[in-house]
Order: sequence, then structure tokens, then C-alpha cells
Amino acid sequence: MKQLDLGKDKVSKLFINYSVPAVISMVVISLYIIVDGIFVSRGVGPDGLAAVNIALPFIQALNSIIIMITIGGGVLTAIKLGENNEKEASRRFSFTVMIAVIFIIITSLISIIFLDTLVQLLGADESLIHLVKEYLVIMLSCNLLFQLSPIMENFIRIDGRPSFCMVVSIIGTIINIVLDYILVIKLNMGLTGAAIATCVGAGLSGIAMMTYFFTKKANLKFTKPAGNFRILGKMLYNGCSEFLTEISSSIVLLIFNIVIMKRMGPMGVSAISIVLYITTLIIMILFGISQSLQPIVSYNLGAGQVDRAKKGLKLCLITAQSISMISMVIVFIFSEPLVGIFAKGNKELIDMGVWMSRLYITSYIFIGFNITSSAFFTAIEQPLMSAVISLSRSLVLVIIGLIILPRIIGDSGIFVSNTFAEVGTFFVSIYYLKKYFYKKIDGCSKNKIIAPINQ
Repeated sequence: MKQLDLGKDKVSKLFINYSVPAVISMVVISLYIIVDGIFVSRGVGPDGLAAVNIALPFIQALNSIIIMITIGGGVLTAIKLGENNEKEASRRFSFTVMIAVIFIIITSLISIIFLDTLVQLLGADESLIHLVKEYLVIMLSCNLLFQLSPIMENFIRIDGRPSFCMVVSIIGTIINIVLDYILVIKLNMGLTGAAIATCVGAGLSGIAMMTYFFTKKANLKFTKPAGNFRILGKMLYNGCSEFLTEISSSIVLLIFNIVIMKRMGPMGVSAISIVLYITTLIIMILFGISQSLQPIVSYNLGAGQVDRAKKGLKLCLITAQSISMISMVIVFIFSEPLVGIFAKGNKELIDMGVWMSRLYITSYIFIGFNITSSAFFTAIEQPLMSAVISLSRSLVLVIIGLIILPRIIGDSGIFVSNTFAEVGTFFVSIYYLKKYFYKKIDGCSKNKIIAPINQ
């Protein structure tokens, strides 16, 4: 596979070569979750689906910090590669991986020690506590394996080998599916089997990706980490918008679970988990597209090629928004068979899931535009703008919607609160893009956008 030249290849070629493998990789990652859901629904039942959904906010919270570390470190690494400073880029890469590994080990140990308290805080009722604990204890014990793949994948893309990630991720997914069938269905290991299958599949992919950095093809190499609190602070600052997006999602999911558990019981939590399984696939596709921005934009701005960065944004916005609109139509039309994949003939669960999904998917209307806008501001080291967009769509406006809409339209308001948030965030995104991007780049102040990156 020929290595891409971020500074010279056509932007359209770069976008295709980065976005397609990234999308496939994101779809593959989402299949870890979706396939688990299918096997859990058939091997454990609705309570198993509800238990996994209750555990997810905490898993997402841990993931959010890993994303902040790796995305933030990735921006700094890509900029140094754009400056043709491979030695310093490798040091920043190694420092980022070291920080991520330390965090994973410490938080996993603490979480296992306080597992009983954690499960209660997540809102599990008496019928689900044992299932939530069963799932979480494996996920936390194997968290380093589970997180290794996204950490390595981020830096392999920056190094110009996105297709390699795609191939390895597909192999990992196949392993996960096979293990799910064996452990959950054949050996009847329930949520324990599902968690083991997920961690082993992701872990083997991560180990395979890690070996890339020991080959001659890699520009980035594992070396003695070189970092300090200033670099760490800058890294976390750059990745804070992605952190806020993920942590906000986990907080909102936690609130959703608590509200739905009180109003609809475990069956309602099972139904919303199915809706979220379907939505996960769409969001991961959009995240895959938006992730293609980071290497293209960061590298070219580091090299002073502003017009190429601008073109990359335009391609990404058009593609992401088109996919989000098409997805909304498809899910609306095929909501019943999609829900039926998980519901296994349970009519009550199917009816509830279809009703929820047709309300929830209206949030897709501007989701592609908003995710891409947030990713762009991260790539140009403007995390505060990115954070405002992320917090608007994933937390602040959602909570406002949850407070206002159910009082106006009843329970339906719970599931269109995300739509309220995405529509409001669209106008926030438009405002920032016009105020910052076009004025800064189309005007005579290009150095103002490049200067923060080279500091």
C-alpha cells in the first residue's frame, strides 16, 4: 500500500483515501457493540440489553478521556510531521501512548474496587444489578486490550496508512463475531461471554496495529517518551472538545436510562438500547468521515497550505451531511425490521422500539454538519470553539430539551430532545464557521490561524 503525501496529493484523493478506510474502521468498531447486542438479545434477552445499556455510560466516560488524550496528542504529532520533524513527532506519539496506558490501568483498578457503588450510581434496579456487574467486571479487567485498537489506529492514520487500519479492524470484527457465537450462544456464557468476545477481538486488532510502528515503513516510531506538563496540558486542551462530546453523551445516556427506567421500566431501557445500537452505526460513520479531517487539516496548516485545508473541510461537510439525511430516511422506512433484529419476536419490545426510533432519528437532520464542524476546530487547535459545538449538541441543549419538551408533548419529548439539540447546534456551527474560518482564511490574516498551531 503506497504511503499518502498529505502535503502534495490531491485533497479529494486524500479525503477518499482517509475517509473510506476510516468509515469502514468506524463501522467495524460499531459492529463490536451491535453484534454484542444481537447475541445478547438472543442469548440473554431484554434484561441483558438493558444491563449493557446501563453499563455503557461509564464505559463511554472512560473512552472519552482516552479519546481526549489520543486526539490531542495526534494533533501535536501531525503538526510535527507536517514540519518534517519525525524525531519530535515520534517522541510526542510515544508520550501520548504512555499517558493513555497509565490512565487505563489506574482507572480500571479503581473501578473494579468500587464496582458495587458504581453499579448503583448507574441506576440499575435490583433485577439488573448482577447483570451489569457481570458485564462491567470483564470490560474493566480487559480495558487495556479494548482500548489498544483506537489508540494505535489514530496514529497509523496520521502516519499515512489508513487502509492498514481498515484491514486489521475487519479481522478483529470477524474474531469478535465468531467468539460471540461460541461464548454467548453455544457455551451460554451470557454477558461474560459477550464482554470477553469484544475485548479479545479489539485487543488482537490493537496488538496487530502496534506492530506497524516497529516496521521500516513507519515514520512514527516507539521511542523514549519526551513530554512535560506543558505538553500534556496542550495535548489535553487540543482533545478537550472530543472529550466533552463523549462525556456529554455518557451523561445524557445516564439521564435517559434513569428517566426511562422510572417511567417505563427495564423494557423501556431495552427499547432505547436498540435505538442506540442502530444510531451507533450512523454516528460512527460520521465520526469516520470527520476523522479524515485531522491529518489533512493539521498537516497542511502546519505546512502553511491553508487552501488545501479549506477544501478538505468543504468535502467533509457535504459528504457527512448527505449521509446523515439519507440515513434518517432509511431508518424511518425500515425501523420495524431493524428493531426486530434485536427484539427476537417480542411484540411489546418491537412496538416500543419502532416508536422510539422514529422519534429519535429526526436528530439526524444536522448531525453530520455538527460533528464535522467540531472536528475541524479541533484539527486547527481551536478546541474552545469545538467544545462549544460539542457541548451544545450532546449536553446543554439536550438537557434543555428534556426539561421543556416532555411538558409540551409528553413522553415523545424525551426522544426528540436530541433533535432540538442538533437543530440549535447547527446555527452555532454556522456562526463559528463564518466568524472564524472564512474571515480568517479569506481575509488577509492567514498567519492568525497558523500561528497558534506553530507555537
